[in-house]
Amino acid sequence: MKEKNVVTARIFGSEYTIAGTESSEYISKVCSTVDEKMHAFAKSPALNPMRIAVLCSVNICDEMFKCEEKLNEALAELEELKKQINSLNTKNRVLNEENNYLKRELKYARKNPGDKK
Repeated sequence: MKEKNVVTARIFGSEYTIAGTESSEYISKVCSTVDEKMHAFAKSPALNPMRIAVLCSVNICDEMFKCEEKLNEALAELEELKKQINSLNTKNRVLNEENNYLKRELKYARKNPGDKK
């Protein structure tokens, strides 16, 4: 089981103790990103901290869904490329076999001119 790392982070003016199995640096980076996003939303004076937190959460969730969609598209493209590689490898094997056959035929023809099989 992974060891838990504990980080004390300041997010939007409040301190939080965050524990997780990721590195302390990673946890701090995540907390810092949330803090930055909340401060960006806080530029609108009509928003209270709860609304800022909700908007920040919706924004982060939107980014996550878009990243997941891009990942799924990339994985689908990767699978298609794997299929194409397999097909090309098969064609390459067939062409190599045909090339080897033709080389043997040419070698035989050079050794036995005028001989028709």
